[in-house]
Amino acid sequence: MKNFKEEHRQFVKENSLPNKVGNKTEIRYYAKVEKIVVKPSSQISRLNKHHIWHEDHVQKYLKVNGFVWILRVFLIQTPYMAEINRGTKYSNLKKTSKFIN
Repeated sequence: MKNFKEEHRQFVKENSLPNKVGNKTEIRYYAKVEKIVVKPSSQISRLNKHHIWHEDHVQKYLKVNGFVWILRVFLIQTPYMAEINRGTKYSNLKKTSKFIN
């Protein structure tokens, strides 16, 4: 938890492990990659107010250049139970859901 900013730790704690029923995993958020930019480590501090990571973690993790994913995150109105393959970090859903912006 120390890698996250103090004000985001409760959210991370509540959302880091999804609910599971059998081989299905609950999905409550949808993230869309809007843009990927390359930033030198010297400029990353300018983005500090736009992410949840503690500044020390970012500096230790990022040595030279970083690929910064600009995400738009949506809350799914009705959580979706998806069949997820082991080791998959993303899922193509079989049906669409309504989102709250």
